[in-house]
Amino acid sequence: MSKTTIRRLSIMLVLTVVFGILLALYLRSAGMVPGAENAAQYTSVQKGAYSDITVTVLIDASGKVISVKADVSGETDRYGQVAGPQICAAIEQAGTYEGVDAVSGSTLTSDAILAAVKDCMQQAGVA
Repeated sequence: MSKTTIRRLSIMLVLTVVFGILLALYLRSAGMVPGAENAAQYTSVQKGAYSDITVTVLIDASGKVISVKADVSGETDRYGQVAGPQICAAIEQAGTYEGVDAVSGSTLTSDAILAAVKDCMQQAGVA
């Protein structure tokens, strides 16, 4: 193969991976998460540092957490509102609240989200 062909194939491969990642992020933000068709949604409200935090959790039929959304708009903008999405992402990646650590500096907000996810999993009968 010529260098030009290898370069073009490499560029096509990189673009394919980038578009795949962008598509996955779009589907996730649009709520079209793989496995969601056999999932149930649960909600729990827990007391954060400065406000009640409403957490919505999507749990699949096997008991794995697929999606976590937390309304941390009443928490501090420098800590709680930053930590909320971070802890939600960590729970989604783990598929459970177990073993997920609180975000440093936002312990009360993190603990409220973790407690809410635990409550939702108990509602689903998987915790």
